[in-house]
Amino acid sequence: MKHILAIVIFSITVTFQHFFFNPVAEEKAEVTVWEDSVLTATLCFVGDLMCHSTQFNYAKVEADSFDFTGVYSEVKKYLSAADLTIGNLETVIAGKNNRL
Repeated sequence: MKHILAIVIFSITVTFQHFFFNPVAEEKAEVTVWEDSVLTATLCFVGDLMCHSTQFNYAKVEADSFDFTGVYSEVKKYLSAADLTIGNLETVIAGKNNRL
């Protein structure tokens, strides 16, 4: 118990010395005052982004090459309007050689 008390007292002493007697902290004491401002961010969350055979076949350009641009053409304006859009990709992406 004495060891724990000694460690606590030592930690408090070091913290006190660091914040109140640190000459570097005094140099950083200059405070910049900013005017109040409001920043906004628009977030968009969508559900599962599925890739079933219909979408997969539609997006196929060549063997093992796909372009999904057309799949999202109808919702692009909604997904692009936000500052950050997050969706859950719900498909297999491992490839033919990595089937589990």
